[in-house]
Amino acid sequence: TSKAIRNLGEIVRKLVEYPLAQIPALDLELSSAEAMLAPQFSPEDEQERQSEEEADSIRLGAAAEMPGWASETATANLGTLTTRGGPWPGPTHYGQAVANASQNFADPELASAIPSVFDAAVGPDGMVFYMRCLGRHLAVKCFFRHVVDRQERFEAITASITGACRKYFLEFEYQPEGLRVGKYWYPILKMEWTYGMTIAQAADYYRSDSAYIANLILNFRRMMHALQTASIAHGDLQPSNLLIVGDDFKLRDYDGMFVPSMKERKSLGIGHMHYQHPARSLEHFDLYLDNYSAWVIDTVLMLMHRDHNSWTLINQRLEYCAEDAEWAFHFLDRHLDGTIRKRTKLLAGFMKGKIDEIPPLNADSENEPDRAKDGMIESIFSLFRKTK
Repeated sequence: TSKAIRNLGEIVRKLVEYPLAQIPALDLELSSAEAMLAPQFSPEDEQERQSEEEADSIRLGAAAEMPGWASETATANLGTLTTRGGPWPGPTHYGQAVANASQNFADPELASAIPSVFDAAVGPDGMVFYMRCLGRHLAVKCFFRHVVDRQERFEAITASITGACRKYFLEFEYQPEGLRVGKYWYPILKMEWTYGMTIAQAADYYRSDSAYIANLILNFRRMMHALQTASIAHGDLQPSNLLIVGDDFKLRDYDGMFVPSMKERKSLGIGHMHYQHPARSLEHFDLYLDNYSAWVIDTVLMLMHRDHNSWTLINQRLEYCAEDAEWAFHFLDRHLDGTIRKRTKLLAGFMKGKIDEIPPLNADSENEPDRAKDGMIESIFSLFRKTK
């Protein structure tokens, strides 16, 4: 059966981690091999156990098995299936739970899916697993920490995604008790899995196709205009959260998203420092969150279209260097292309200004990209001079 195959796959994966002398003979029954995979307790662990019923929880919270940022104990009640708040799992524990999908997922579709624990992507606040279902491909996001109003946030986001902006989002469903790890149930985000390219991949693949890149610029601006119209800010707008499907964009990672009903709340994070305004903090959580990030990404796309060599260098500086974004763009203020020089000067002004005074990226999408951009920059310069 598929369950037996999944169990056997997990056994083989786990055997690789065992010393050679401890690997059992092939003629053992499958149940014996499964028993062998059960975590082994040291005498110290046994002393810590409160009872046989809580063994899984104690094992899950062992400091030696969990990163420091994942050992936080949730104090809030996670729901009727949770007897008390358990410690938050780390990547290893989530991987083991997802590998045994049929027993640990509450969602019937996910319980019948075939997980690929080797395709998991780990971030600072959670990790995403790829799941192959009978009729479609899904992703499951697991979280590393407790957020009191996480469910309310996702419900507010779901209610706000309407109209023209809907096509830019992946289908998702927040499940407050979606995955069991040990004896406790933890929240997950069940998402549509969509294949596409990153901005860097598109830049390399379409580097000689100026028409495609010009259309990409317009589509990015159309997306930003749709979000602005719906009063939505992604909150962590950066290339890694943008997936290019065809010649359009899909947004990923909705943890830091702002919608109007969250007006009095704080942001959950500040995002990638090189794509965020220097003044961004957890207190800044409003519609203008995306404005600076959108200008930076639009500048990156502009460089893809006008100067691919500069695009490569800027992308490397923004992604990997420990310097600020102003340093990353600094040499472009002497570029031969006048539009690039204007944009560099504009970004430098934005970095020194107030975060809530940066205007939205909102070019006329019906015009040819470069002409629209020139007119937009001149109008923004006029606005910026007035604010000074």
